[in-house]
Amino acid sequence: LPSCAPAAQTECPLLCKSIPLRWETALFPSTGEHFGSNALHRGDSRFAAQAEFPFLCFAKACPARIICMKGCDLMTGRIHSIQSLGAVDGSGVRCVVFLQGCPLRCVYCHNPDTWDPTGGEEIDTDALVRRVLRFRPYWKNGGGVTVSGGEPLLQAPFVAEFFQKLHEQGVHTALDTSGTGCPTAAAERVLRHTDLVLCDLKFLTAADYRRYCRADLAQVERFLQLTAMKRVPLWVRHVVVPGLTDDPEHLRLVKARTESCPNLEKLEFLPFHKLCIEKYDRMGLDFPLRDTPAMNEAWLKQLLSKL
Repeated sequence: LPSCAPAAQTECPLLCKSIPLRWETALFPSTGEHFGSNALHRGDSRFAAQAEFPFLCFAKACPARIICMKGCDLMTGRIHSIQSLGAVDGSGVRCVVFLQGCPLRCVYCHNPDTWDPTGGEEIDTDALVRRVLRFRPYWKNGGGVTVSGGEPLLQAPFVAEFFQKLHEQGVHTALDTSGTGCPTAAAERVLRHTDLVLCDLKFLTAADYRRYCRADLAQVERFLQLTAMKRVPLWVRHVVVPGLTDDPEHLRLVKARTESCPNLEKLEFLPFHKLCIEKYDRMGLDFPLRDTPAMNEAWLKQLLSKL
């Protein structure tokens, strides 16, 4: 086995935790035979000419299963949709790829149809690169490709390979993330080929993160520190919800926290809206903030003028 092989019985490094994994040897034929849709770890590249040692997770619902391998260099992931002309997801006009799967359950989430990690369309990185490059003529004045979600870091190996191939084509890359979804080492590999990070700072306390997002603030903080260490330009976004995150003192604290990031380029306060209710109704889900009024943009502008 390659030096990076774990013990014969260990745990899934993503979400399963209780599901046993095992190493298996698979011959690497010149035909590029597909080794299955649950290969997570491709092992030591010194063995690539003769064999592969995929790290397999057999849990049916584990997001690790959405990472796969064809030959020794094609990885697949699951995408929800592609927006050809995005104007608010980074610099310039951008193609936005929405990935499938999210571990969070934010009370104001407007894309519940991206939660399921087994939904959407399976696609390999080469095919996705070809698809997004069709929109390249529109990427002027700093445009490029943004990967959003769902939570893109839930498919960190796929995003890392996709961004690397975009960089080989000279394409500007942006990651729209909550800062959660994968271990720090996996996020670091994504940031190697990331030109801009758009990160949500949803709340300021661990208790609020757990209550309103089912997330870990400490993981978000580690991710923000990582972007600073890697010197990746950072935009921070914060959703302003009436009665929840619209207190002026709270907004001042959000501003102070984000301005402490040495790589910060922009802070955006986004008004809460309820355009997602139709999605929740169609999916038979309860929208937690159904009775909360949408944020009035004029009122938000007045609030921000006092910061």
